[in-house]
Amino acid sequence: MDSPSRPPEVDEALLADLEEAFASLAGPDARIDPAELQRALGLESEYLARRVFALFDRDGDGAIDRDEFIDRVRGLVFGTPRQKLRFVFRLHDHDGDGFISRSELHRMICLSLAEDDIDVPGTTIDRLVATLFVEADRNGDGRVGFEDLERLVEATPGLIEQITRSEAKWIAPNEALLRRTETGERGRVRRWLARFEGRGQFVFWGIIWALVNVALFVEAALRYRERGASELVQLARGGGACLNFNGALILLPTMRRLGTAMRQSFLGRLFPVDESIDIHRVIGHAMFGFAWIHAAAHLANYARGRRPFFDQLLLTSAGFTGTLLLVVFTLMWWCSREAVRRSGRFELFYFTHLLYVAWFALALLHGPVFWMWAIVPLAGYLVERVLRRARRERETTSVAGHALRSGVTRLEIVRPPGFEPRAGDYLFLRIPELARFE
Repeated sequence: MDSPSRPPEVDEALLADLEEAFASLAGPDARIDPAELQRALGLESEYLARRVFALFDRDGDGAIDRDEFIDRVRGLVFGTPRQKLRFVFRLHDHDGDGFISRSELHRMICLSLAEDDIDVPGTTIDRLVATLFVEADRNGDGRVGFEDLERLVEATPGLIEQITRSEAKWIAPNEALLRRTETGERGRVRRWLARFEGRGQFVFWGIIWALVNVALFVEAALRYRERGASELVQLARGGGACLNFNGALILLPTMRRLGTAMRQSFLGRLFPVDESIDIHRVIGHAMFGFAWIHAAAHLANYARGRRPFFDQLLLTSAGFTGTLLLVVFTLMWWCSREAVRRSGRFELFYFTHLLYVAWFALALLHGPVFWMWAIVPLAGYLVERVLRRARRERETTSVAGHALRSGVTRLEIVRPPGFEPRAGDYLFLRIPELARFE
């Protein structure tokens, strides 16, 4: 039996979003019948629509009322992983006997593929069903119980979130509720911790990276204390040492060909190669913090010095290049935030990020030892850019595009001359009619 789980709480704002979603589906009679649900979900299969309907219609009266809708949505979209998995299990258990048979799974896969207009040979589906049952049906009786499915899913963190993503979009037509499905109703700490589930390599190397930063900061501060420097200078030098280290690292995750080479070697099993974007972001945020620590300590030291403050800030090489560095970095960091990138102003992020050229030039002028840290990564990145420029632009034509219910867009394009794809390859698409540089 399932252990009882506390249903997710519904605050006033969430309740209002749920009621708005229900009203948009139910119409004047405040009840959703099977035909209305099928139209709302955009499903071709009446059978599949009725499977979903049966899970919402708790009392079996042939209609979904407000309370049933709110209860099911909050469990499906904002519930625990176990609650979500229970919904998926019941959706596949067509005869309600508490087990999923091979025929039930086969039928559900066929229905799902048909809804997304994907043509897959029957033999491929048969192999997929067989593979899933090999993994889940441990006793070989030809049936998969809830505990079997739960054990299989636990080996793939984040799978349930992906499975239920489409259902969330079906039943949440308003933008406010959709935004909640992306973040969930968990507390901030739990949402933050959930980012690291199943990311052992990322966490391990993140801890190593943090320890190196601490060591560099402490070593630089102690070295300058031995020289008789003030606490402010010690603080500035500690931040500067970390900036040297991270300024060299920041380029590595952006080297796509290096990442591909590592992924194809044993290094791909040791390093979180597929986490390159997140690594770049973490390092960037850390650098921004260290930059302000470094600058604030120097500014405070200038204010205490005998020489006029603005003379030190603008009439010395270190002060002037440091000021420019902080202005450039602040502009880049601010326009890199997700709120900017996903607000329809991606090109603002793109163009301001090109200031990295100015940042590195100023950093080489500002920091007397920065060149020793950055010379190898800069050389590697320059080679990467040359290769990328030589191979990047292949014009082609889009034949068809379909927005699949899974959240993936299926795009059919004419293969450019000389383009021979291999397993594991990827490409970046640029659609000038939408955005010239995105």
